[in-house]
Amino acid sequence: MASKKITVTIPEDLLEEVRAEAAERGVSAYVARALRLQLDRDRLRELVTWLEEEYGPVTAADRAAAREELAEIDAEHERRRAATGARAAAPPQGKPAQKGGPGKGRRTAGEAA
Repeated sequence: MASKKITVTIPEDLLEEVRAEAAERGVSAYVARALRLQLDRDRLRELVTWLEEEYGPVTAADRAAAREELAEIDAEHERRRAATGARAAAPPQGKPAQKGGPGKGRRTAGEAA
């Protein structure tokens, strides 16, 4: 992707924090990612506005239901991560792999018997 150099002005204390956080990635990559995230948030806000115009404002009950569903999804992701981590740490079960790979013991046409 093509890049273009620009000049921006930000508070010194913010720049110090960004430099410390960006470390090896570099300030440019850090700022580019932050700008992409902000654009995503802006688009999401625009979508919410459109949906509220169409269907009415989000109620407290809607928010509570959404938070509950997100908590359930987070719990499921955590359960799956834990299960995957446990499988990765456990020794393999079942038959040991054969040495020599697939076709061990077979002879090709050019091999002597």
